Amino acid sequence: MNDLFLRRPPAAARAAALSPADILACNREVRGLLEGLVIEASRLAQAPLGSDEALGASWDEFEGRWDEAWNGLETRCRFSELADQGLGTAYDRTAWVYRSLPRARLQYKEWMARFSRDLRIEIAEMRRALDKSQADLGNQAPAKDMHNE
Repeated sequence: MNDLFLRRPPAAARAAALSPADILACNREVRGLLEGLVIEASRLAQAPLGSDEALGASWDEFEGRWDEAWNGLETRCRFSELADQGLGTAYDRTAWVYRSLPRARLQYKEWMARFSRDLRIEIAEMRRALDKSQADLGNQAPAKDMHNE
């Protein structure tokens, strides 16, 4: 019923609060959130292997900060209000990526769980084998060099 009496201002009036510089800043921040997901998942996959709990805690800490940034970006960029309202294709693409980010975050979280469950131990064993191999080769290197002189 309130919709009959409360009308939203035209898209141009709603968008007036977002300058082209604001829209570009929104794009950069969305990119930062996307890149943050990629970088953090890679960092955790490459980190020295600890317990599953440590891996999960590290991801949870990152995820909390990421969620705060994602929510704050909605406040600044108003994607849910302004997407597909005539601000242009560039803004709408940025809004689409913004709306897709939570799904990507969930997929990374699931990937981290699978990594922890399925690959982490195997990768740890391969790293240990390579470390032992390198140590063995390092012990042999001085003797080999002496024969070449």
